[in-house]
Amino acid sequence: KDVIATTAVRTPACGDCLATFWRLFDDSSRRAALLTPMVVAVLWQGREVVYWRYNPSAALRVLHGHSNWVEVLAVSSPPAPEIPELFSAGMDKKVKKWELGTKFNPDAIYCNDEYVGHSATILCAAFSDEHSLLCTGSEDTTIRVWQYATDRKRLDIDTVDKYELTEHEERVTGLSCADHILISVSWDQSVRFWDILTGTYQEIWTIEDAHDDYIYDVEFVERAPDGEAINQFATCSADRTIKLWDFAEATGGPQTAEGLPPNGLSHTLSGHTGEVFKVNWNSVHGFWVSGSEDATLRTWSPDGEPVGTVHTRDAVTAMCTDQETGYCVAASMDLCIRVYDLVNGEVITTHSGHTDAVRNIVHVPQKNEYISASWDH
Repeated sequence: KDVIATTAVRTPACGDCLATFWRLFDDSSRRAALLTPMVVAVLWQGREVVYWRYNPSAALRVLHGHSNWVEVLAVSSPPAPEIPELFSAGMDKKVKKWELGTKFNPDAIYCNDEYVGHSATILCAAFSDEHSLLCTGSEDTTIRVWQYATDRKRLDIDTVDKYELTEHEERVTGLSCADHILISVSWDQSVRFWDILTGTYQEIWTIEDAHDDYIYDVEFVERAPDGEAINQFATCSADRTIKLWDFAEATGGPQTAEGLPPNGLSHTLSGHTGEVFKVNWNSVHGFWVSGSEDATLRTWSPDGEPVGTVHTRDAVTAMCTDQETGYCVAASMDLCIRVYDLVNGEVITTHSGHTDAVRNIVHVPQKNEYISASWDH
């Protein structure tokens, strides 16, 4: 009687099935051996050996811990040889802190702490590595600043919740740190600035009606790849535009006739035909990258000039920059993550495995890995 014989490859880190191989045989008795990291050999009693090539596009490991959608990933950038720390958050309102390996087992990944404080879905996060602060923004309209500490439990510290920032009127959707100044954007269409060392709201710098519709993301860049000072931040919106702002003018330039600093708007970038969900600075090539529901990735110079366009398979839901190669790692609504060479307009590789929308991606150069978060939690 014919049967479908299967074998599977599982990751030793968590036991999850990474790939399943199958074939129709008249005898399902078999023995399997992993010959190389890429090839599985299976021996059937039917006197034949069948080889399968392992799918390199699958995930290396799967991390479980959240009880609902995962929206946010943030990874620290410590000086070598320290191991970076990963933080995740989402609809379960919890921030989870993950240890990305240990000195004696670099492949071990486990959750070693949890922060609680938000009353609704956490939508964004940003690091201030210089000050060991993590900032999170939420659907509850607040921003929380956390003083993360590896040895919190040993030191018997009850909470790491340092400040709660409450001036936004709608959900907070994007955060970026410029040293001790936090830039936040929201569905209330404003850009706000905060001193995260003191928890002070810099009201005089607030940019109201920064866009004509919901603002989805913000990112600050200090310098170009050649070291030239840029001091610019970018915002993107449901109004289909990206705006570039001069940070120095926005936060302390010459005062206007009303006694306020100018808002610092340098350029408005148009070209997308759908809402722009993500904006990211490419630190290798020195240009801005935007991802949109119109299924394109567009690149822009700091002077506001269009550089190029790459078409994706579907609406872009998440993206980051590979800090070593300059490739753009972007997820689409087709649930795949693709690595794009934006200079040559090529797809380098495709990763699959998520069963719902991918909401965030980070690159961990110390481990040469990408980490993605999804609504499949």
